[in-house]
Amino acid sequence: MSDEVTLDQDAELLRRGQTLSAQAGGAPQLPGYELPHALGEGSFGAVWGGTQLRTGQPVAVKVLLRTGGLNLGFFAAELDRLIQVAEHPHIVSVLDADLSHRPPFFVMSWVKGGSLAKRGKCSLPEALRWLEQLAEALCFTHDKGLIHCDLKPSNLLLDESENLRVADFGQSRSLRLEEGALGTIGFMAPEQSRLGTEERGATPNVRWDVYAA
Repeated sequence: MSDEVTLDQDAELLRRGQTLSAQAGGAPQLPGYELPHALGEGSFGAVWGGTQLRTGQPVAVKVLLRTGGLNLGFFAAELDRLIQVAEHPHIVSVLDADLSHRPPFFVMSWVKGGSLAKRGKCSLPEALRWLEQLAEALCFTHDKGLIHCDLKPSNLLLDESENLRVADFGQSRSLRLEEGALGTIGFMAPEQSRLGTEERGATPNVRWDVYAA
């Protein structure tokens, strides 16, 4: 299973940063970046928020902490898939990457508005606008031959203009590959959960994203 770091970038996580920092062994020392905020952790990686020193731009940096086994391969595949779709205005942007660094990392724009999971109630016009933006992002992703496979409120971020940005492509899959993908119970389509079976429903399908949306 690939790393399931959730980029839930809001004030609550910044307040928790000191605790997360201690658990992750302290902020990573990456050339050109200052990363004081631990934003989230997964099974073998972590996401840190801070500043790109050269530009002063706020960034979120995903760092691979456990490089053994297939972890680096999964990390590189996630980066490759995100690069394919990151030009879309409703998907998080990739700014930098260095997989040869220790630890390997890639850099994204920091979407500071928090996730829909933390948003609470919203108006009907807001919900319709975000749904339209999500549909545009998914159409673009599917046209690239990819499916997200793990759409849920915590992976849908809001920028400072209250526009939606899709994040976390750690579970995404290519439509050209007949392999299943783990998602999140409660959000994924029933057939997506049938991994390891011979049922055709376990083959990645754009309908998984439609169901989750």
